[in-house]
Amino acid sequence: DWIRLPVQAFLIRTPARTILVDACVGDDKTVPHLPQWHRRKDPRFMAALAAAGARPEDVDLVLCTHLHVDHVGWTTRLVDGRWVPTFPNARVLTTSADLAYAEARAERELEGVAGRVFAETLGPLIEHGRIETVAPDAEIDEAVRLRPTPGHTPGHVSVEILAGEGALV
Repeated sequence: DWIRLPVQAFLIRTPARTILVDACVGDDKTVPHLPQWHRRKDPRFMAALAAAGARPEDVDLVLCTHLHVDHVGWTTRLVDGRWVPTFPNARVLTTSADLAYAEARAERELEGVAGRVFAETLGPLIEHGRIETVAPDAEIDEAVRLRPTPGHTPGHVSVEILAGEGALV
């Protein structure tokens, strides 16, 4: 009676950058319709980042494939009652189509999940000057580029890793 859907991030190290692809759910987020995500306190994400040999301050870029709660949550964290960027040296990249879609949904659903995602994550990133929009086919690095894969959201992208055998996330 259950389907298991993993929520995960990917850490990519290139010669020039440390890139996090998606940022899972995050702690303290307001997601009342999913009790396992609602106001959670779970050390696993940060522990996995540390186990991969990275600290939040090591991350240069966070690539968001789209802006749903389970992909942007750890981009901010709650400190003394304020949402602040988790990765102090990182720019958070998304497409303009996805940011516009998230903003429009947040306006329609101020008290819903979309409104909470904006209030707890996207708004603080904008306020701190951390979120940037890029083309859906942007070259991020010599080893990483985006591929447009709209459908789930209008600005959804996949991340192509060009190094080694290559991969598509």
